[in-house]
Amino acid sequence: MNVKSDRRLDIQGLRAAAVLMVVLFHAGLPIPGGFVGVDVFFVISGFVITAMLHRQWLRNGRIRLGLFYWRRFKRLTPALALMISVTMIFSVLILSPLGSQQLTAQTAVGAMLIVANVVISRATGDYFAAPAAANPLLNTWSLSVEEQFYLVFPALLIFAWYLAARWGRLRSAPFVIISGIATASFTLAALGSLGFFPLFGGGDPVAEIGRFITGFYSPFTRAWEFAAGALLSLFLASRSVHVSALTRNMSGVMGIVLLIASGWIINFLTPFPGIWTLLPVAGTLFLLLAGSDKGSMVSLLLSAKAMTKIGDYSYSIYLWHWPFIVFAITLWPTAHYAPIIAGTLSLLPAVASYHWVEQPIRQKTNRSRKRALSFATMTLAIPIVLAGAVIATATYYLTPRLEPDTAQFANIEGFPNDTFYPSAAEGRLDKRERLPCYLDDCDSYNIAGLTFYQSKEGSGIQVAILGDSHATHLFDGFANRFDDTNIANFQIETIFRSESGVEIGVETARQIAKDDSIKTVVISAFWADPTSASVDPASLTRALSLLLESGKEVLIMDDVPDYPFEALGCRYKVALLATVNCSIDSNEFWAKHQTVMQPVLEAISSVQGVKLIETARYFCGSEDCSMVSNGELLYHDRSHLNLAGSKFLTENLDKDFSTLLDAATK
Repeated sequence: MNVKSDRRLDIQGLRAAAVLMVVLFHAGLPIPGGFVGVDVFFVISGFVITAMLHRQWLRNGRIRLGLFYWRRFKRLTPALALMISVTMIFSVLILSPLGSQQLTAQTAVGAMLIVANVVISRATGDYFAAPAAANPLLNTWSLSVEEQFYLVFPALLIFAWYLAARWGRLRSAPFVIISGIATASFTLAALGSLGFFPLFGGGDPVAEIGRFITGFYSPFTRAWEFAAGALLSLFLASRSVHVSALTRNMSGVMGIVLLIASGWIINFLTPFPGIWTLLPVAGTLFLLLAGSDKGSMVSLLLSAKAMTKIGDYSYSIYLWHWPFIVFAITLWPTAHYAPIIAGTLSLLPAVASYHWVEQPIRQKTNRSRKRALSFATMTLAIPIVLAGAVIATATYYLTPRLEPDTAQFANIEGFPNDTFYPSAAEGRLDKRERLPCYLDDCDSYNIAGLTFYQSKEGSGIQVAILGDSHATHLFDGFANRFDDTNIANFQIETIFRSESGVEIGVETARQIAKDDSIKTVVISAFWADPTSASVDPASLTRALSLLLESGKEVLIMDDVPDYPFEALGCRYKVALLATVNCSIDSNEFWAKHQTVMQPVLEAISSVQGVKLIETARYFCGSEDCSMVSNGELLYHDRSHLNLAGSKFLTENLDKDFSTLLDAATK
């Protein structure tokens, strides 16, 4: 096989491997790094597009950008528009209009305007967070990044080739320019993954832009992956390059090994993109090299008919699998097999789209400019209009308006847009104000990564609540129950789990231990957080020892249940097909809970004097664990209590541990 040929079957097989990695990962199967299949696609795109443009340049001495963009549009956009249009219709039937439909529709508009990565980054942030995972159009972020590459990269190549043709001394200009882009992009991604951009942690517009530029969805941290494929393409196109059979075979084996390693070693905790992204990128480059000239044993395997057929369908499979999986999980949140079945069934519309939309439109060439413009306008307009209709319908028609009594019932911080829920704010009147530091030595708690506030003015704090957001949701209930007590909240994300969470958690415990006014420390966290590592018993033990040695009363909460569905969707049956589900099986929860609590119990057993307070039992009966008690919604989202839930928990604690709590707050 020669790189100059129009079609390499091994590349189709490599596309098949990439899309299978992604689908298996999204279906919940044990391939933790399957999401790197997207990076494989990026490298392939850089390689293939560069080879195609280079052939045109050699053949014609120029590149018709207009024709290039039109072909890319026909190749990608009609199939995307069809998938988005269908997703918009089903989102009204399945998703909640209390934010989910709106987010999906906003992403749809972003996808059609090639800025889905920007929309998703602003709306949901972390790729692995629950809000992102519930977006049926999350997968369009990578399509926008790829289309942004198509928009800019050909012009750069034309400029580089022009310089090389005009001035012989600059014949290496294409390599130099693309290498410069790759170096700058990789440096940005590597530094971002190593935490070198702490200034982008705030909430101002500059920080938001900075987080996007250095983040998961950024074309700036992904450009080097396209550039790597482009550089290999230019290298192989050089007349002086001949790749030996031994090199091709060794490259094929190395490529397979690196891709398999990527799928198993990389996971949601890996800083990504960054240094670890070298694994899938290098693996893809080795496999592309292995398929050059006459190919290799590995490239022959990738060229097998089954692999090339999946590769042909890969774009459509990538488009359709994720909406199917999200809708299935929404309809059957506790069915572990649902995403696997949904991912399999998504092959039906994918194959249909390939044969009836992708191929016919891609191969049709007899269009006048006027007809082409009309076709492009309609292709873009239909899904955008549908998305606008979904936003309007969800916001102004389907969404329930909360009256004052039900606002008190919901009582949720950050409840969707008070413009449409004017009474929701009334339900938060007894929410405790977060007061800034009034201590004599506030600088001692000026620790990066620590959020501090207190319930009353004054320098003396009696009770410290230490943990992540699952400790914070205790604050309102405690502050309202013990109104005469000054309670401080110390919030640290991934406390005692990530490297930074360990460091900040121990340092905060050390500072609390030095404060003689603090008599009691309540520790709680999302011990079962699926987006973070498990608790490090050694660091938790160190923190407990510091607090106990200073004479503090230390209470550890075991945490409340978390659920695979959103709280408001549980309370309001507003989607036509979605069922109301407010509970999970208690036996399954307790089995998981026991495993999650093992490192916490290990730390508690290492010291003397810590009291474990079991809170999950207040939400669980003999058959199920529920978000609702006596008709009252207790949760803000999947795992955080709202104000009613915080009060509910505090009242139960007060009933069972009144002597302990009263003594702790004196």
